[in-house]
Amino acid sequence: MDVPGNPRDHYLARMDWAHSSNEVIIQQLNRKQNTNKVYFGDERTGSTKIIHTEKVDTWLDVYDDLTWLNDGKSFTWRSDQSGWLHLYQVSRDGQEIKPITQGDFEIVNLLTIEEKGGWIYYIAAPNTPTERYLFRNKINGKGEPQRLSPTNKTGHHSYIISPDGKYAIHTFSNSATPPQIDVVSLPDHKVLRVLEDNSELKTKIVNTNIPQKEFFKLDITDKLTFDGWMIKPLDFDASKKYPVLFYVYGEPAGSTVQNSYSRDLWHEFLAQQGYIVISIDNRGTNVPRGQEWRKSVYKKIGIIATEDQAAAAEKILEWDFVDPDRIGIW
Repeated sequence: MDVPGNPRDHYLARMDWAHSSNEVIIQQLNRKQNTNKVYFGDERTGSTKIIHTEKVDTWLDVYDDLTWLNDGKSFTWRSDQSGWLHLYQVSRDGQEIKPITQGDFEIVNLLTIEEKGGWIYYIAAPNTPTERYLFRNKINGKGEPQRLSPTNKTGHHSYIISPDGKYAIHTFSNSATPPQIDVVSLPDHKVLRVLEDNSELKTKIVNTNIPQKEFFKLDITDKLTFDGWMIKPLDFDASKKYPVLFYVYGEPAGSTVQNSYSRDLWHEFLAQQGYIVISIDNRGTNVPRGQEWRKSVYKKIGIIATEDQAAAAEKILEWDFVDPDRIGIW
C-alpha cells in the first residue's frame, strides 16, 4: 500500500477490510500520536486516499470498534472531540460526521449494532466511574440513552449480545458479589436461564470473616472529587487511631477503584492485622470521566498523580480514626 509518510515517523496502527474485498481501511498515527489519518487502500493497485483526519493537542487513542453501517456506506467512530468519548457515524467518503451518542458521559465500549431495529448497544457509566452498565441508543442519534441493566444491581455488568439484539449472556459482579452469569432477553433484561450463580463460593464468603471494601468519594476542591475504597479491620473502632497503607497505581492504563469482584487477599490480610488499606484513583487513571480528566497528565506522567495522591492523603489524615504518624504507601 502506498501510504504517505515515512515509516520511521508514522505507525500503521490498525488495518482491516473496508466492508469490501477490494479495499482496506487504515488508521495511521504520527510518532507524537496526536494525529490519526484514516485511509482507504485499493487491494489491486496499492493506491490510497485519505477520508478522515482527527488531530488533538495531547494524544489520541486508536479506535478498535470500527463497525460498518448502511451496507458499507458509513462506519462508526469514537472520539472525545466534545470533551467526552462518544460514538459518531462517518460517511464512507468522510464528508459527513453525525453524532450517535451525546451528553456528559462516555462510551466505554461498543457491543452490538442492530441495524434492523435501529439500535446501538454499548457499555457506559454516567456519573458512576466505578461501575459499568448496558445502554442503548438510536443509531440516528435521536432520543435519550436507555439504560437496560437493572437498577437494583450496583456494580459491573458485561454482555455478549446476539446480532439481533434480543438476547445476551450477562455477567454481573461487585466487590462483595462473585460473578453471576445468566441468559437474558433484551430490552426487558428478563432472566431466561441461570448459567452460573456461584452459590458455593457465596456460601464460603458468608461463612468466612473477611473484611469488605467500602467505597467513598473524596472532595479535594469544589471541582475535583476522587473515588476511593478502604478496607478496615474487622474489629474496627472509630474511637481508636489506625495505621494506614495506601495502594497506588495512578497511571493511564488502568484503575484500582472499581466496584467489581476480586479477592484482594493481601490487603484483606493486612486489615486483619489491624491496618486500614486505602486506594484512590487520581486524575489520569483510565476511568470514563471525560477528556479533561484523562488528558490532564499530558507530559506530566508521575507529576499529577503524585500531587493528587498527596492531596488525597492530606484529606484522609484529617479523619479521626487515622494515625498520621503511621502512614505507608506501595
